[in-house]
Amino acid sequence: MTAAAPTTTGQDAPAADEFAELAKLVRQWTLRPTGHAWDLVLTTYGAAGERAVRWMERFQVGGCGPVIAHGDSLLWLVPPGTLAQWMHPRGLCYGRAFRIPVPPPAKRQGPGPHWRVPQSADRLIVPELLAHALDRFELAPPMPVMVRA
Repeated sequence: MTAAAPTTTGQDAPAADEFAELAKLVRQWTLRPTGHAWDLVLTTYGAAGERAVRWMERFQVGGCGPVIAHGDSLLWLVPPGTLAQWMHPRGLCYGRAFRIPVPPPAKRQGPGPHWRVPQSADRLIVPELLAHALDRFELAPPMPVMVRA
């Protein structure tokens, strides 16, 4: 005799459509390692983060490099090796050994990670300009959202 599969009933059981929506969100992004194509600087988002993005669009040659918005955080993609010289208290820099949620190219709004400034093949964030923007708009490092590789 085989045992019957357990069933869940009642109000605490998640609806099937909730699982379908979660599965859809998870399929929309992948975890990618830092330190190869880019390092990243993690800051808070909010109004100050939005002002910093607009400032970077104006002052970085060619416009702001790629930025991922993820909840209350901004993930600024900077050149690989930035971690070795990053000494700024307003942003946490990550190099090798971390993975970050990278959304598909067309994902431009939440929920979940999405491109605040889409990735392009010709540029990353200039770390020195980013450091200036962090000071100018008083951004702060949030709680890390990284997953160890």
